[in-house]
Amino acid sequence: MVVRIERIERTLDCFEQSLSQLRGLLQTQSSSASVGGSHGHDPEYQLHESHRHDEWDLNQSPSLFKALPTSALEYLRSPRVLVSFLWQKYLENVEPILKILHASTVQRQVLNNTQSREIVGAPTECVISAICYAAVATMTVEECRVELDEDKQKALKRYRIGVESSLAKADLLKSLDTAVLQAFVIYIACSRRYDKGPDIRKFLGNAIGIAFKIGLHRDASTSGLPPFQVEMRRRLWWQIYTLDINIAEDCGTNPRILESWFDTRLPSNISDASLDPDMKDPPRNCTGKTEMVLNLTRSEISNFARRTIFPDQFCEENCYPVLSASQKFTAIELFKEKVEQQYLSHLDQSIALDCFTTVSSNLILAKLKLAVIKPRARQDQSMLTHVNFRKVCTEILQKAAALRHYEKGRQWLWTFQNHIEWDAWTCLLINLSLAPQGEALDSAWQAVNETYDYLKMDGDARRDYRWENIEELRTNALFSRDMIQINPSQWGTSPDEDSGFEESHTMATESPQQLGLGTLKRQREDGIGSSRYSPVELEPRAPNCRSEVPTMQSEAQEHLPRMWALANAAAAAPTAIDSSSHVELASEPTDIPSSGTGCQWSATLFERYFQILGSEETSPV
Repeated sequence: MVVRIERIERTLDCFEQSLSQLRGLLQTQSSSASVGGSHGHDPEYQLHESHRHDEWDLNQSPSLFKALPTSALEYLRSPRVLVSFLWQKYLENVEPILKILHASTVQRQVLNNTQSREIVGAPTECVISAICYAAVATMTVEECRVELDEDKQKALKRYRIGVESSLAKADLLKSLDTAVLQAFVIYIACSRRYDKGPDIRKFLGNAIGIAFKIGLHRDASTSGLPPFQVEMRRRLWWQIYTLDINIAEDCGTNPRILESWFDTRLPSNISDASLDPDMKDPPRNCTGKTEMVLNLTRSEISNFARRTIFPDQFCEENCYPVLSASQKFTAIELFKEKVEQQYLSHLDQSIALDCFTTVSSNLILAKLKLAVIKPRARQDQSMLTHVNFRKVCTEILQKAAALRHYEKGRQWLWTFQNHIEWDAWTCLLINLSLAPQGEALDSAWQAVNETYDYLKMDGDARRDYRWENIEELRTNALFSRDMIQINPSQWGTSPDEDSGFEESHTMATESPQQLGLGTLKRQREDGIGSSRYSPVELEPRAPNCRSEVPTMQSEAQEHLPRMWALANAAAAAPTAIDSSSHVELASEPTDIPSSGTGCQWSATLFERYFQILGSEETSPV
């Protein structure tokens, strides 16, 4: 009897899957002329095909996941009450950040699943499984223990098997159903923060291939598809496009999608209430605040980042202007004004999501600045003493601290792959070691102390391979601070007096169009002007750094013998840095003063810098 029931269930599942694929195939074929479903006549897709990665070859690739038998899937499925709870958790943690689904439509599917005994179709099962996985992935360890009565890692492993099994059951690589791809993208997006999680870079390649296969890279506004589907396809494409940029930053590679490969417009600035599956007319785009503001802001910033933080060759391949570091720095400032004017100025800072949107956007823009001005090779060391460099690093640490301490926005911190700004912290400590005086000194030390005090209580941070190097750099900075008080003549100039940095005022006469900020493809043509808006700062209070000098001095005393040797060697025998040397502090260092500056330029200091960042070509996280 059990065998017969299982056979009937498998038959029904296959029938439902076949119907779903047939509907998707008919839909794609009916709109192939304008959406790009018929790739044989699409020259841009043929260009894409000739340059694709191996994992994009969906016809040749084996199934990504192993489909489990029905009985095993039944075991993995959560109780109906638990599904409802996880759906609510998804609405709180994920939905405001990842606007892929239409909440009210999925709400009905979840209710039908929890209230009915009927077997749901494979696409719906994929979406519900992805929702459960995403909810657990974005919960804290304590929340999982209290709400689920389960260890988070065990729960996450089970839900990961569940979503992968449902994707295998839906035949992901061959499916033409956008719901299946929506579930896959949710799975990828919520797995970025886990080092031991799925191979998201490989999976993203598959997602891009599927997106091209079903024509998401072509805007569907003239395809004859219903307005609701047009809008949801735009949302899904831009999430994939943004993930392509974010994962490229994470991995230190270039984005895979080229500018010429797609023409899909940005999603409309509308709330879900303005969308309905049965609507006949396209929704009216709003100019003020809607539920899409955070997503649109992140999409626009990510699209702009392609023009600034990736190599010149990538810019040339995409026909972007190739800019100098100074030009990029100025371009980011202009773009920040545009974002504030177009999006952030409409937000209410007393509302949690609005405040999170403002602070997180400013944090990302500050990280773009650091990405374009931080040294990429040992020949660029003079940049580390520039006052703008100090201010940018300080701003990043301040904004990161503001987000950590903002309790109302804690459920959205998962969007940042890593809550520790290792690169900014490293750069600031080196700056304070080499230039322990000058402008913005107090705020810099306050940011360093706040970050150190917070992370020394974090076991995961202290187990990170970079922590030991951070401790060494902090000791250097403490020593330099003590030395400037003991012997101010040891340092000749302030950081900004001789920086080697091409000042941004050289770009003052260049227009946004000359900087590549003119009419960007698919971007709105809003003018870039001065914004009167000043976003609310959420910088936490910290002890005044001047009051902590005795503590710093006592910590540095332990390292005085070898640090004195380092300082004396720097003053006595300045020589050029050998970029291949890896000198320990206890040995005789190779030091040079920077241009006209008496501070020590230790080879070891820069070896620490490159060790922590991982590579001279590492992209920002």
